[in-house]
Amino acid sequence: MDNITKPIIMAAIAFGSVFYMSGNLNISIASAFVPLILSMMGVVQSLGYAFSAICLILSVFWFASPEETREKVRSEVERIALKS
Repeated sequence: MDNITKPIIMAAIAFGSVFYMSGNLNISIASAFVPLILSMMGVVQSLGYAFSAICLILSVFWFASPEETREKVRSEVERIALKS
């Protein structure tokens, strides 16, 4: 793969994973820029790929978790967000 294809694929993986977990388009787009920019710079390319891999692994865990666990986490996140 060339130097432009890999960063775009990693950004797409990060976008899809974060969008699946959060359902928020703005957070997903912002998270997709992390591996895209880091990989295109070439200096910290492995960090960008690691970020995409972590997002993918977390979304698989989120998919495999029971529905009641997901509901508890969502309610806690909403409760904390309303406090701030």
